[in-house]
Amino acid sequence: MYFFTKFALQLNHLTPELKKWLPPTDSRLRPDLCALESADLEVAANEKHRLEEKQRAHRRLDEADNKPWVARYFKQEIDQDTGETYYAYCRDYWEDRRKGDWDHMRDIFSEAEPVQ
Repeated sequence: MYFFTKFALQLNHLTPELKKWLPPTDSRLRPDLCALESADLEVAANEKHRLEEKQRAHRRLDEADNKPWVARYFKQEIDQDTGETYYAYCRDYWEDRRKGDWDHMRDIFSEAEPVQ
């Protein structure tokens, strides 16, 4: 419980019922945060480093393929009347959640190596 308030711990608590509805990218599934919650600082530091390296590897693969990063659920648009930038939905999260359709999302927390 490394300096987490009871409230913060309760927010991060996952029941099996809730976990089945979450995308694999939900921050409550981060292994480094889980280790911090258990006050295992060494594991937390190692996991954080591993996750950062995995993220860098994904970025290198994308750059090698000239593949730009694209948000999964929002796209940037310009309001026709005001000229201001805003973000519009481009995919229905709630429909994906209902179906359990997370195939379009990257595996960012497992120990598996990034794949093109």
